[in-house]
Amino acid sequence: MQEKSTKLLIAIVLQIVIVFSLIVFKFSVVVGGVDVLLKVAPVDPRDPLRGDYVTFRYDVSNIPAGYIPNKMYPLNSGQTIYVTLTKSYNKYDESFRITGVTDSLPKGYEVGDIPVYIKATVVGRGSNSRGIPVIGSLDTDTIESGSDVRVSYGVEEYFIPEGSGRGVIFFNKDVKALVSVDARGNSVLKQVYIDDEPWP
Repeated sequence: MQEKSTKLLIAIVLQIVIVFSLIVFKFSVVVGGVDVLLKVAPVDPRDPLRGDYVTFRYDVSNIPAGYIPNKMYPLNSGQTIYVTLTKSYNKYDESFRITGVTDSLPKGYEVGDIPVYIKATVVGRGSNSRGIPVIGSLDTDTIESGSDVRVSYGVEEYFIPEGSGRGVIFFNKDVKALVSVDARGNSVLKQVYIDDEPWP
């Protein structure tokens, strides 16, 4: 009986430690990171099964093959890469865009340096060299040269107050996400804007 109680206590403590570690990690990224604006792709983010979370896809979630050095291919699903982001030169659009891809952070890179390097995980193939989407691309384990690459940044889910996301449609809207990125490429989603207004 006592052994079961001890195991239960250990399990509870471990869960608390994990949650606390995540909070500290995200706080450190927000405090020590640099803010970048990312355009959210025009998709409906609501998923009834996800409850009070919405799921986003960004314009930078699909990396055109032209930005990926040939020496980095083949890429594998689950592989970590670093996407180079640079602020748009358009004075009416302050969002960041892809300007390159690397397999590691540059030596001596610090927060505030331009361009910004954000850590990404390869999810699968996006499209081929002619821009034609590949069927079943998310199930592809190996991505060969000439294919766009679909990635995840770990900032695709956003918690919202209960019920505040119902009925929201992102089509025909200017949707951006404010993301904080630290010197190691880690990122945290801070705020979402719809037509320059904070949401929710």
